[in-house]
Amino acid sequence: MTIGYWLFLLMIIPVAAGIFAWIKFHTIDIRESGVGIAAALVTISLVLGMSKCSNQRDTETHSGKVEKAVHIPKWEAEWIELVTHYSTDSKGNTTSYTVPETRRETHYPKWWVETTLGRYDIEPWFFDQISEKHGISVEKGYRPDYDSGDRNDYISYVNDDPEFCDYPVTEIRTWMNPLKNSKTLHNYQKISKEEAQKMGLPNYPDNATFSSSRIIGDTAIDIWNWDKMNSALGPQKHVNLILVKTDSIEKAKYIQAHWQNGKKNDLVICHGGTKNASADWCYVFGWSKSELVKQNIQTLFLTNPVNDDILKELKAIVRKDFQSHEWTMYKDTDFLIPTGWVIAAFIILTISQVGLYYFFHQEQLFP
Repeated sequence: MTIGYWLFLLMIIPVAAGIFAWIKFHTIDIRESGVGIAAALVTISLVLGMSKCSNQRDTETHSGKVEKAVHIPKWEAEWIELVTHYSTDSKGNTTSYTVPETRRETHYPKWWVETTLGRYDIEPWFFDQISEKHGISVEKGYRPDYDSGDRNDYISYVNDDPEFCDYPVTEIRTWMNPLKNSKTLHNYQKISKEEAQKMGLPNYPDNATFSSSRIIGDTAIDIWNWDKMNSALGPQKHVNLILVKTDSIEKAKYIQAHWQNGKKNDLVICHGGTKNASADWCYVFGWSKSELVKQNIQTLFLTNPVNDDILKELKAIVRKDFQSHEWTMYKDTDFLIPTGWVIAAFIILTISQVGLYYFFHQEQLFP
C-alpha cells in the first residue's frame, strides 16, 4: 500500500520528459511540454479516482420486517386499439388506412411482500403462511381494461408486536466506505483466507432476504428470534447484531482482525462457555462510537444464561446505548492506494507521454 497522493510524484516523469524533449528536439515548443504535463496530471487524477471508487465499495446489512403480503390472481385485459396499415402499389404510391383491432393480455398471478426495506416477490406458500396467521383482507384491485378473471386483491396485513416482528427481512446494501482506503483499517492484522482456514476462523455471515446466518457456533439462542430482534432494532438504530460462540477471547480478536472490525453498522458479540449458561467470557467489537454499549453487553452475557430470554434486555441495551460511527471523520489525506494501481498509473503515464511527445515531434501544435 502507498499513500494515495504520493501518486502525484509520478509527475516527475512528464516534467523530466518535457524538459528533455524541449532541449533535445528543437521542434518541440515549451508550450507543448506544458500540454504534456497537463495531460499527465489528468491521467494521474483519473487513475486515483478510479482506484478510490473501486477500493471503497463496501456492504452493510439492513434489517426490517414484513408489513403486508399481497396476492394478485390471474386476470385478462382486453381493449380496442386503432392500428394504421400502410401499402405501396406498383407505381410506388403509398396508401394507409386505420382500423380498430382487439388486443388481449394475460396478467399472471403474483405474490409479494411489502416491508420496511422495500418490496420482494415471494412464493405462494409464504403468502399462505402469513395469511393463515394474520387473516386476509379482500380489496378491489386496479384492473385497467379488465375483461375476465378475479378483480380482487388479497392482502394480509401483518399485525406485529412492535418489540419482536413476526417476519424479519434483511437486505445487503452497497456504500462507499472511506475507511477501506484508510490507514486506520490497515492497523488491523491482515489474515489471508488460507490462514483463516488453518486457524478455524469463521467467514463473515451471508444473509438472504428472509433468513440469515448471524449466529455462528452452537448456542441456545434461536436464529429466528435473533433475526426478529435485529428487525425490531433496524429501523431505529440501523444496527446489525452478530453472535459468535468460539473457543477463546484470543480467537475472538483474530476474528475481529479477519473481519476488519466488521461492517459499518455491525456489533459483533463473541462469547464462550457452556451452552444455555452464562458466558465464561465475552468480547464485543464493532464501529459503534459508544464503548458503553459494549461494556453493558459483556456484563449481560457474563451474568445471565445465554438463551432466548436474554434477547429482550439485549435489545434494550442496544436501543439505549448504541451510537453509529461518524464516517465523515476519515479524510482523503488518510487514503491508501494498492501497489497494483501505482504500477498501472506508471505504465499508462509512460505510454501516453511517449505517444504524446512523438506526436509533438512529428507535428507542430503551436505554429
